[in-house]
Amino acid sequence: MKLKKQFLFFLTILSAFLCFSVSAFAADELLKPEELTSYNVENGIKLKWKKNKSAEKYVIYRKNSKKWEKLFSTEKAYYTDKEVSDGKLYEYKVRAIYQEGKSDYCYTSYRFLKAPQVISAVNSKNGITVTWEECDFATSYRLLRKKQGDKKWKAIKVLSSEKTSYTDTKAENGVKYFYTLRQINGEYKSTYLTNTKAKTYTATVDNLSVKNSPDGITLRWKKGEDVKSYVIYRRVQSGKWKKLASLKGSKTKYIDKTAVYGKKNTYKIRIVSLKKISSDYCSSVSVYGVNPKKPMLALTYDDGPSSSATNSILDTMKKYSARATFFVVGSRVEMYLSCLIRQAELGCEIGCHTYNHTILTSASDSVIRNEISKTNALVEKISGQKVRLVRAPGGSANSRVLSAAGYPFIQWNVDTRDWEHRNSSKVISSVKNSASDGAIILMHDLYPSTASATKSFVPYLIEKGYQLVTVSEMFDAKGLSLAGGRMYYRA
Repeated sequence: MKLKKQFLFFLTILSAFLCFSVSAFAADELLKPEELTSYNVENGIKLKWKKNKSAEKYVIYRKNSKKWEKLFSTEKAYYTDKEVSDGKLYEYKVRAIYQEGKSDYCYTSYRFLKAPQVISAVNSKNGITVTWEECDFATSYRLLRKKQGDKKWKAIKVLSSEKTSYTDTKAENGVKYFYTLRQINGEYKSTYLTNTKAKTYTATVDNLSVKNSPDGITLRWKKGEDVKSYVIYRRVQSGKWKKLASLKGSKTKYIDKTAVYGKKNTYKIRIVSLKKISSDYCSSVSVYGVNPKKPMLALTYDDGPSSSATNSILDTMKKYSARATFFVVGSRVEMYLSCLIRQAELGCEIGCHTYNHTILTSASDSVIRNEISKTNALVEKISGQKVRLVRAPGGSANSRVLSAAGYPFIQWNVDTRDWEHRNSSKVISSVKNSASDGAIILMHDLYPSTASATKSFVPYLIEKGYQLVTVSEMFDAKGLSLAGGRMYYRA
């Protein structure tokens, strides 16, 4: 009897083991979803896996506050979770349901990043400028572009998270472009919006130059491609911009015969393409209007700048809306930066008087070029004004110096000799007695006596009908060229 009970117990254990083995074997056969992946789409996080034909359906769960919650059941091998927030990391698990039972879970996670919205795409001076909304969780942005007719997007730039705009300087004239972008956070990235902004690029006017001429203020520019018309705008001093003219696309020159003399006239141009797309405005260019029918002369000052005398002379120029030409010494420029900036702001011309006040006839060709280039680079960097003219210290220049320098050299026909006597009365007398149309008057902005004299003779000259202009303005208004390698004494 005891043996029989032991045998029955053994059969029970064996039966349970066999049932467990069969069940375990069956569970092994119930494959969980394979190749589960997750990624961002426009409206949420998409989960995708390899479909098993034996599975009846799939159940998707998401962890919320450390607790798994059922999201959805589907017969398909994908699911999009649309209830997501920008920047949040989500964890998912998916199991397959079979007739025989349920598979184990497989797991994935992804951070939802919304696709940034492109706000605008507009023509700018150097290309198409794209702006977009800022994303709080972006560590970078990847900007994409495609031409009209292209099927694929191409990445053109990865930008830091602080950026919300970018100018595509490689846009081709007349071509329509579409722009979109995705935000990136570490290993995670958003999708990008395909319904986005488009813009046909129209290049801006290139190389606009503006100067006085005997007929008015002359504008010139480089001819563009596919141009229907050029639209020209002007403002006087700090007034409002007004449309001045619209010219056919074949034009590259315009003379403003209505320029306001004695005032700063500023110009800008935009192109209208054959497709009727407007470019951005080109960089504005300014010039003070000079009446070619009235007498004019150029006051010039050498050896500066200096704090007291230069600023006093500039005060006088500002008071009477006059302009002068300052031939500066480069080594002094670095000591009196504010003087140079002020000269440019008041419309005065800045010329080169070498860096070390070097006598050029005693210098080698390389020293001549270095003395000039070093000074000119400083002037342009500080004032933004490009140097057109050179004056040799002591007026000492010969054919070799002129050839080595390659700039127009400006001499004078009136020498006040203010450096010698330093007497304001003598300076005043010299200027009044020698003033004439086209004169170039030599002085130095180092001496208080010269600054004092300037206060006296400037209103006198204006009362006599003279326009007090820069050297370049005077030559331009009279239709005279200033060629490199030549010397000029008056206009």
